[in-house]
Amino acid sequence: MQKIRDLLVKVFSDISAITIEIVPMLIGAGFVSGMCALWKNLGGDTGNSVYQILNMLGAVGTYGLPFYMAYAASKRFGAHTGIALLLAVFITYPSLASYINGEEAVKFLGIPVPKQTYTGTFFPMIITCYVQSLAEKYIFKKFPQALSSSITPALEAILMSVVAILITAPLGNIIGVAIANAVLWIHSLIGPVGIIIACTLWPLLISTGAHMAFVPYMQMTLAELGVEKIVFPASIGANYSQMGVCLAVALKAKTKKLKAEAAAAGVSAFNIITEPALYGIDFKLKRPLIAALCGCFASGVWVALNKVYAYNMAGVSIWGLATWSSEANPRNLVNAIIAMVISVVVAFVVTWVLGFDETEFATEEELASGKINTAGKKA
Repeated sequence: MQKIRDLLVKVFSDISAITIEIVPMLIGAGFVSGMCALWKNLGGDTGNSVYQILNMLGAVGTYGLPFYMAYAASKRFGAHTGIALLLAVFITYPSLASYINGEEAVKFLGIPVPKQTYTGTFFPMIITCYVQSLAEKYIFKKFPQALSSSITPALEAILMSVVAILITAPLGNIIGVAIANAVLWIHSLIGPVGIIIACTLWPLLISTGAHMAFVPYMQMTLAELGVEKIVFPASIGANYSQMGVCLAVALKAKTKKLKAEAAAAGVSAFNIITEPALYGIDFKLKRPLIAALCGCFASGVWVALNKVYAYNMAGVSIWGLATWSSEANPRNLVNAIIAMVISVVVAFVVTWVLGFDETEFATEEELASGKINTAGKKA
């Protein structure tokens, strides 16, 4: 059991490291794609060259996923990046796709080549690069040094291209499809109640850092399904409830120190960084944490009942509205914005009503005034 556990830990660690390496690119492309969808939903002119070019830029974020995975995976596994990129181009080459997916079955040395398409896929190049790293370690590094600049790269490219189209790339597609089906099954199983629970508890996951484990899942799901139905919607409440909490604390606090800290934490939450609010406000003052969870719960009810989904990996901050833009589901963005407003308002009101004890933030002069908030203070 320990060996299996260690293997799983290594697999998830590798996938997380590979995904995080390309997240900025994915967010950038997702933002552009989402803004283009938003422009179209608002009735903007989609025939001009500006829209057409930017729309293509957003599209390559998903289309070119095998290339990005080849780069990141080769770095992670220590495989030759140039060969890895060559293999990524090879398995996504339009002529190859047309050939192997034609009416007649294609065989290579008598072995059937699976009918597959690999553009926009997540796993094929991860597995291919891992096998490539093993081949380089146990086969090609044993070749004479004199051959390393000519014959060895050619032999490696030939061998790995065959392995890719016959074994590793099809296996990667099978894994991707299985995960996508599993996500759909889980979503249908947990239903609205499960979404509400996830939304409510998301700030607690963030406080432990466990939310980072879901980054690979989010990208895999968006790559395979084109939509993510659990984590992104849950993040709405986690982000915007902290804005409501910090705004209420900043306005209601009587101590200068707490006012400043709440305002700074609120600005951070506005820009998707919620840890300052969690650790500096919620956990210190206790009652605002209850308010934040209430905001998350209220948001969760809305997103669950209105089926708010993420269509792009543009982020959950106010700058990431493109996350929720979809040509096929124009109402989705409106419902996402409503969920944000609900989170802020509910968290603000509950924080204001419950109050908080700011004694530890007060100076001696402020304590002597007797005008500071002490709600919940133990006698």
